[in-house]
Amino acid sequence: MREISFRWLLNQRSLNLRSIVTGSATFNTIHASELADPSEFTSPGALMLTLGLAFQEEPEGFERYGAALAAAGVQGIGFGTGLAFGEVPTELIRACSQHNLTLFEVPRATRFVSITTAVAQEQARLDNNAHFSLHRQQERLNQPRPRASGCSSCKPAKNSAPQWRWQVPPERWSAAAIAVSSVRPTPRWRPRSRRGGERGRRQAQAQPSPASSARRDGAGPSR
Repeated sequence: MREISFRWLLNQRSLNLRSIVTGSATFNTIHASELADPSEFTSPGALMLTLGLAFQEEPEGFERYGAALAAAGVQGIGFGTGLAFGEVPTELIRACSQHNLTLFEVPRATRFVSITTAVAQEQARLDNNAHFSLHRQQERLNQPRPRASGCSSCKPAKNSAPQWRWQVPPERWSAAAIAVSSVRPTPRWRPRSRRGGERGRRQAQAQPSPASSARRDGAGPSR
């Protein structure tokens, strides 16, 4: 779970929470329990919400309560007043100060479910922002980088050897280059079009043969 700061939680005016002891700065989950020792059912980094019903007849038990929660990794306690206790017990305040636990008062008008809902919504908002930021970074990484025209790193090395598709020893590079440059491309054969062939036959028929021109001139063929 994503961590939430106690400062953000205490600044939610709709919850009317009152800070009493400043200890740990963040928490990652919320548990509510009225057991005298809920450390077995909690997890490190949790915020514990309680009314103190288990210590209504013995407020001195809050010192053991605070020590057990701190040993289990609990980061803070939200104590609800107006039912079992009219105010936050002094024994609990002393225990939270001793074990560096954040302590705040939850008034009678504020339900515990309102706190858990607000925290869940904030965690979802932070998760969405993190996913959106990661998506934007991935898009920037996928974009092609433009090449600068005067970039020295984009130019080939000066004394780079020519790359041939076949393996040529270095001592025969000049001969191979001459052989490649002397090869002439084979001309492509194009079929003569039908129209061009008919035009050629007409021109041949229009030209007089040597025998016909000789008859017009009066010189007959020799016998």
